[in-house]
Amino acid sequence: MRVTVSGRMPADARLTLLTVSNPGADTTACYGRFLAQAARDLKPVVNASVVSVDLPGMRSHSEEFAAEGDGGIEELPQAPALVDFSGLSDAIVDCAAAVGVCEAVGIGAHAGAWLLVSAQSRRPSLLRGLVVSGMTVGPPKSGEAATLGSLAWSLSSSGWSAWSRRLLAGSLMSTTAAASGMGKTVEAGALDWDPAWVAALLAGWSSRPLLTEEVLSSAVLGSGRYGTGRSARGGASALQSVMLLMPTVSGTGLPMCNVRADCQSSCALLAQAPAGVDTSQCEP
Repeated sequence: MRVTVSGRMPADARLTLLTVSNPGADTTACYGRFLAQAARDLKPVVNASVVSVDLPGMRSHSEEFAAEGDGGIEELPQAPALVDFSGLSDAIVDCAAAVGVCEAVGIGAHAGAWLLVSAQSRRPSLLRGLVVSGMTVGPPKSGEAATLGSLAWSLSSSGWSAWSRRLLAGSLMSTTAAASGMGKTVEAGALDWDPAWVAALLAGWSSRPLLTEEVLSSAVLGSGRYGTGRSARGGASALQSVMLLMPTVSGTGLPMCNVRADCQSSCALLAQAPAGVDTSQCEP
């Protein structure tokens, strides 16, 4: 995983924004437009610390983050069959601690929002506010799981193709967003991303566990099992507010997901699958 700090370090900033990317997209594709607009229009964000967590394999612009002196970038280990999303949640907590995040406002869409809520349940003092778009708490439906499974199989066996890049945008975005410039950004950025790791992330997302009532309560309220927030807040979680954005609102910059809206476009793309890709189980 890669953690990028923009602006001030968290310990020096009055406001910290924490973002988590999605499988098949990096921070720039997920939140770049939103963060750029916020930096122009929202005064508190100008001096904020922005901590961006990119999932494994999202290597766009990686040359900007090469360690000084070694002249290269550390190679990713071999991708597993699937990435465990519960384990990713623990890793996000560790990443935030490594750069000194105390309390932040989380910004997440689709899988990024899922991971932030799951991470918050493990460390209830991580977030004091959460802005989410396209949030889902349930396990994947059969159509979504089969679509992502077919895409993961294609990526792991054949790498990127024009078809797989279009299906990636069509599967993880609303229909409106996939047809917009954001969809084109994902299609273009995919060429820089490691197809084996994207396949492993998609396979893990298609096997994600249910966010139970216990986990959601721990994220929002805190509990004895997961630890409590600051005592000054009565032992409650630091999470004081949750803002839900409509996933298909034009211009939000957070368009990821909305499964019901993208079924038809995804199935149309599946019909164009290369020979050898089994799409028989991919139904709306």
